[in-house]
Amino acid sequence: MLRAFSKQEKKVISIISSLEAVKLLGLFLVMPIFTVYGQLYTTSGVLVGVAFGIYGLAMAIFQFPFGHLSDRIGRKKSLVIAMIPFIVGNLICWHPGNIYMLIAGRFIAGAGAVSSITVAFIQESVGVERRNLAMAFLGISIGASFMLGIIMGPLISAIIGIGNIFLLTAILGAVSLLPLISISEHRPLENIKEEGKPMLKGVEKSSIGLGMVSFFASALMYSYFYFVSQYHEQFASKFNLTVMLLVPVIVGGLISLYFARLADKGKLIKISYASLAFLAASVPLVFLVPYFFISGYSVMLSSIAFFAGYGSYEIVFPTLVARLSSSNYGSNLGAYNTLQYIGELVGGVIAGYFVGSSINSLGVLSITAVLLAFILSSFAVLKYSVKDNKGLGLVLTS
Repeated sequence: MLRAFSKQEKKVISIISSLEAVKLLGLFLVMPIFTVYGQLYTTSGVLVGVAFGIYGLAMAIFQFPFGHLSDRIGRKKSLVIAMIPFIVGNLICWHPGNIYMLIAGRFIAGAGAVSSITVAFIQESVGVERRNLAMAFLGISIGASFMLGIIMGPLISAIIGIGNIFLLTAILGAVSLLPLISISEHRPLENIKEEGKPMLKGVEKSSIGLGMVSFFASALMYSYFYFVSQYHEQFASKFNLTVMLLVPVIVGGLISLYFARLADKGKLIKISYASLAFLAASVPLVFLVPYFFISGYSVMLSSIAFFAGYGSYEIVFPTLVARLSSSNYGSNLGAYNTLQYIGELVGGVIAGYFVGSSINSLGVLSITAVLLAFILSSFAVLKYSVKDNKGLGLVLTS
């Protein structure tokens, strides 16, 4: 995949993709077992949901400002600044003492919002004709981090303890900054001209619309992991959680990688819709089937559609945002990511409210209805977001 790039482009893509993947690895490691960790400090399902999802609220608040800051002072400086709260917040979560400190630690860690910076860094470091390919590589790195974290999280927590995963995450965050020393950034002329403009100037309609789709998908993702963790504790504790997630992660990941290749061959819009179709199908499969057919295997099989859809969404939607943005990648991706991370908070709260600490029929029916409405709405939002954009032809034919 990297053979199409120059030596300098390969270096930038590899280092920035690795930084993003390492940071997200820390997030994904705790995701499958966070519900259990939160319940060590409170019996309130809602507070656990807030602690789980408030990371997304912080990312929502700081993603756009950091994206805009990187347009003004540069990507490298902004990355270093953004990683500081991420490291500090995870150290607080390591030994929070109570649920409120855990919530505070998660919020501080989430304030380390780098996604819009890393995507913008890669976008402007390669030629226009190779940006979709570069984004596919970044997406694959994120997808690999996602799969590895989900699989390894329960295993590592069993060995070193759930709390120590936060310490490990802080260390990984610090180490991931070291390779930045060896690369330089390229500031395109159009971005330099835009530096003095207000923060909201240059944010395009398509970025807001796609951000709403991301809001819906992220709400589903956080609800999924809250539910699966609670389901494992309540109904399938004898079934290894890693084993429960391993098959769907692998199968879903392979489908996502196949979709990534198709997207890079000019089918980006079609794959975007396909990822949403998988997510829509996954909602009743994930929340209803395991409850009415209680078994670790029912979770395993039902989750394949979720991982295929979410993995594909993570790969293609940031690419779509960047391709439909004429300039100011940091601000546009920041707006997109802001809505994405608000969705994470909403998903955590929804799951905490409907699922809580005891799964029941009313809860699973309610959360299924809400999340299915979210995902079905995203089809219309996606269509609206891309229909009038002048860059659409490039997306469909390049």
